[in-house]
Amino acid sequence: MRGIAAITVLLSAFAATAASAQNQNSAQTTQNVVLCGEPAPEKAVKGCTAIIEMGGAKGMSLFDAHFNRGLAWSQKNEHVKAIADYDVALKMRPKDAAPLQSRCWSRAVLGRLTQALDDCNQSLAINPKDPDTLEIRGFTYRKMRDFARSLADYDAALELRPDAASTLFGRGVTKQDMGVYDEGTKDIRTARQMDAKVDARYTLVGVHR
Repeated sequence: MRGIAAITVLLSAFAATAASAQNQNSAQTTQNVVLCGEPAPEKAVKGCTAIIEMGGAKGMSLFDAHFNRGLAWSQKNEHVKAIADYDVALKMRPKDAAPLQSRCWSRAVLGRLTQALDDCNQSLAINPKDPDTLEIRGFTYRKMRDFARSLADYDAALELRPDAASTLFGRGVTKQDMGVYDEGTKDIRTARQMDAKVDARYTLVGVHR
C-alpha cells in the first residue's frame, strides 16, 4: 500500500508540474501573439518568429504571423526578408490584397519594378479604392519614369484621402520630376506642414528633396 501511495504522490506531483509548464507555455504564447502585433519591428519579428516556429497559435494564424513579420522587416528596410514572408502568406491566401500591396512596396523599393507593378495591379483589382496601394503604384510608376501614370495614381489616392501627407509629398516629387517645379514644391511644402516627419519614408528609400 505504501508503494501505491508513493506512486500516487509522484503522479500528483507530475501532474502539478505539467500543469505549471502548460500555464507557462500558454503565457509565453500569449506574449508572443502580443509581440507579433507590436508596431516596434524588433519586437514584432521576435514574436512572429516564435509563432511561426510553433506552427501558429490561438489568436495568431500562420498567415498573420508571416504577414506581420513581413511588415516588420519592411519597417527595418530589410525588403528581401519581407518579400520572403509575403510569398509564404500569399501561398496561403493568393487573393489577399494586403500582402500583394505590401510586396508591391518592397519590390518597388528594391527596383523590381515589373513585379511590383504586377502586385499593385492585382491588389487594386481586388480593392480598387485603396489609397495606399494607389500611392505605392504611383511611387512605382515614378521609378519607372512613367510620370503621367504616377501623377494620375497620386491624384486618385488624394481624392480618396486628401489629408495624406505622404501621398502629397510623393505627388510633389513626381511633379518636380516632370518639370512642374513650382507646383511640386508647393505639394512638398504643404506635406511637410501636415507632417514634419514626412520626408523620413522617402529618405529611407533614396528619395531626397
